[in-house]
Amino acid sequence: MNQLNKILILFCLSFIFSKTLIPTNGSSIILNKDKKEYIYYHFKKDGLQFNDLGEGYSNSDSVRIKFFIRAVTPSESKGKEDFKIKLKLNDKSSRTLRYIKPKSKLNIKGKYGRVPTQPGIWFVDMLASEFQNIKITGNKNIIVRSQISKINRNKYSSIGLNSINKESKYIIETKRAKGESKSSYWYKLSSKKNEYQFEVEGPTSIRIFTRLGNPSLNLDENNYTLFVKEDGLDIGTYSFNSDASNISYLKTSKEKVGKWKTCWINVPKGKHYYTVRRGDLSNKNKPIYLKVKQYDK
Repeated sequence: MNQLNKILILFCLSFIFSKTLIPTNGSSIILNKDKKEYIYYHFKKDGLQFNDLGEGYSNSDSVRIKFFIRAVTPSESKGKEDFKIKLKLNDKSSRTLRYIKPKSKLNIKGKYGRVPTQPGIWFVDMLASEFQNIKITGNKNIIVRSQISKINRNKYSSIGLNSINKESKYIIETKRAKGESKSSYWYKLSSKKNEYQFEVEGPTSIRIFTRLGNPSLNLDENNYTLFVKEDGLDIGTYSFNSDASNISYLKTSKEKVGKWKTCWINVPKGKHYYTVRRGDLSNKNKPIYLKVKQYDK
């Protein structure tokens, strides 16, 4: 099974109730194959703007916004297409995303001599109350499709997972009511070479918790990403932005940490191995702390 099909299957399993997120500008274009059609949007001069999540979300809902990003290239072109976009969240934190993708087998309805590439994937996980707007800019040959899904896991119980590779854990203390505190154990990602592997028996769901070490007062300096692989295949790049927590800190050094941010992954039936490593950071000297929990009904 190739990587693209793997991503699409995981997407269907995880977000059956997803809805299309429609930009407030941009012109639509239809991709099709085998009687299936997918609506994408061309960039206008000022890019694509998303100002509304749509109906059905309360401020306390956790949501995932997933972007499918493709370039349109001449059908006779050979090799892979190198393209990039700039994504800006809430007029504050921005990130440049680069993809190198081969041509796909989809067609562009009504256009001959032009074909789309395979998609680059990008996730944004956040509370609905945190959303103000998302703006995407880039070259005119780029098209984008976006979907939004509600994440609701309150009915699940959880257990913490240990990494396959034996590594040290760090204690983060969180102040509670009446002067009490709660300790939790986290792994530390200090460089791109540092990674953790977890063994999971599906079908189930896992949740990856993250905290940024020593976050800045400037939110633009608190952007970070995680790369996640399943059985050696890339399944997603997850983007986070966090301000400092007022109640949590590293126990040994009293170092401040960011508020926790998470992403969810549905695990197919059978035994699977997940690799987690850090991606880009606004400040490369900051560590990322993480822990993984498995959720079962």
